[in-house]
Amino acid sequence: MPAIRNPVRRKFFALLGFSALNWAGMSIAVAYGWARAEALGPSARFWLHGGATLCVLLLLGWVYLFLTLRRALLQRSNLLNQYAFEAEHDPLTGLINRRGFNLHLDLTLAHARREQRAVTLLYLDLDGFKAINDRHGHATGDRLLHSLAERWQDTVRDDEALARLGGDEFALLAYGSGPGVEVLAQRLIDLAVGPLLEDHPDSLVGVSIGMAVFPDHGDDRRSLINAADRAMYAAKSQGKRCFCWAQ
Repeated sequence: MPAIRNPVRRKFFALLGFSALNWAGMSIAVAYGWARAEALGPSARFWLHGGATLCVLLLLGWVYLFLTLRRALLQRSNLLNQYAFEAEHDPLTGLINRRGFNLHLDLTLAHARREQRAVTLLYLDLDGFKAINDRHGHATGDRLLHSLAERWQDTVRDDEALARLGGDEFALLAYGSGPGVEVLAQRLIDLAVGPLLEDHPDSLVGVSIGMAVFPDHGDDRRSLINAADRAMYAAKSQGKRCFCWAQ
């Protein structure tokens, strides 16, 4: 949070600055008095001692105020960061949610447009997940989603953004296109094969993936998502547990 844009921080530093100026002025006056103590006479020493004591108390109070306000600002900053994180992340899987993914996609497309780079959007939808939810309940379904998300998260690269868009729909944004992305898509499909929960080995799912490339299949977020979504349904119509490119 930049201080210049935060009214709380402006007031904080203004108060500290005002207090520091007052303390500095009083300290200078006391020091000047001590330097002229002989000329001012014995009676002045009482006031000088009182002034020095007051300066020390003010300094301690100023330090206490600084530490207290600093701690309050840090707590406020941490709370705002937590709210921002929760607003853009899925609480079940820890992946970015639809809102966070849309923001990331817009930024990635803007960068790709400047650099004239290809970007592929992979739209993932689980096969057979509804049956598991109906048979074992939503708690088991949530555990399965969490387990699969962990597998996928461990295999994607740092420059690839994996998101849970909602329900059993996921999305992955990767630079490049062609065979390299197909290898990635097949790896995601393979990771969904086999039991994901030890206590429910019969809870098996697959994943169908639709893929769309920027700028070939869409030059903005909406058109790219629509193209990848249509390709995902095409993959389901071809037998599921496979990937399909947008046309």
